[in-house]
Amino acid sequence: MSSDVLLGILSFWAVLYLITLPLRSKGVKVSLFYVEVSTKPERLPGVSLLTKRVGRLTKYSPAILVALMFLSAYFLFDVTFRSLMKPSEATPAVVPVIPGVTVSLDVPILLSIFLTLFPHELGHVISSLKNGISVKRISFFMLFIIPGAFVEPDEPAMKSLNWRRRVDIFSSGVLMNVLVAILAALLTIGMFPGFPNNPSGVYVIEVQKGGPSYGILPNHVVITSIDQYEVRNLEDLHEALKKYSPGDVVTIKTNRGNFRVKLGKSPYKEGMPWIGIKLSPFPYYKPLVPLPPNLSLEILRTLILISLFNISVGGLNSLPMYPLDGYHVAKELLIKKIGNEDVVKGILWSSSMLFLLLLVYNALLFFIR
Repeated sequence: MSSDVLLGILSFWAVLYLITLPLRSKGVKVSLFYVEVSTKPERLPGVSLLTKRVGRLTKYSPAILVALMFLSAYFLFDVTFRSLMKPSEATPAVVPVIPGVTVSLDVPILLSIFLTLFPHELGHVISSLKNGISVKRISFFMLFIIPGAFVEPDEPAMKSLNWRRRVDIFSSGVLMNVLVAILAALLTIGMFPGFPNNPSGVYVIEVQKGGPSYGILPNHVVITSIDQYEVRNLEDLHEALKKYSPGDVVTIKTNRGNFRVKLGKSPYKEGMPWIGIKLSPFPYYKPLVPLPPNLSLEILRTLILISLFNISVGGLNSLPMYPLDGYHVAKELLIKKIGNEDVVKGILWSSSMLFLLLLVYNALLFFIR
């Protein structure tokens, strides 16, 4: 994390403290790098409507969680086994999401985290209310740079329910994550007709100072071709550049017109030509509605992150590992099947330790590599 980013975070918290400290008497909790705002779920707009509409789907949530449990466990075992068999080709199954450390610290990342955690907790609220269980509060918080949410259900009332209704409530968070992931994917396909197989070009984040294109090619344009060679993604661009040598003059076609550039010598690979531009790793897809390329790219990136984060968190929470949702669902189902609670606790303690080891191993593998 750079000093500028850290300074920005500290400034953000200084302003947040000044805003929230007077609100302590109104239920706002403020402490060192932590702010929490709580309310009754019934006060949130749309909760009653969601309970009526989405609540009907919660009867399917146990089946969805169990299916995702097996898929997630298989994926975790498979990736771990492959990494042990071929350490040189090891790919970690777990990527810790730490803004500013493992992922960039920006609005799409923070928004995606919030729109993953909040729907998950909202799913528990919807299922609880549908089953006649009151929820004491739903809380939104900011912990340093990570936003999130949690709910506090009526625990005694939960214990009085039959096992099937408890399973519905425990698994409904995963259901909401799956629904949000599907919705984000459908929005992506609807807004960007070429996604994911037919990108429209490559986006120029910045023209490097002193490079061949400096003063010629503007920032924030989309390159669609070099001379007669079509450019739809980074691979197309690299393949097109292989046709030329340093010193050749090419016509770069963009969404803002054509530009003549004399290629320079690459400082990264000897003998290769160089345009001197910083490109987005995300391919550019022409949106259904005309939008500036930078805004279009941010919307696309946000939708992709929301879908990926939700399916990942849903998969993680489906594992039979304490204190995740999958643990509570597995406990209810196994007690119903086996009947002996001590035996079930032993089985789930073993599974919790096993999956904890697998997750820690893969997380360490990510940092090591």
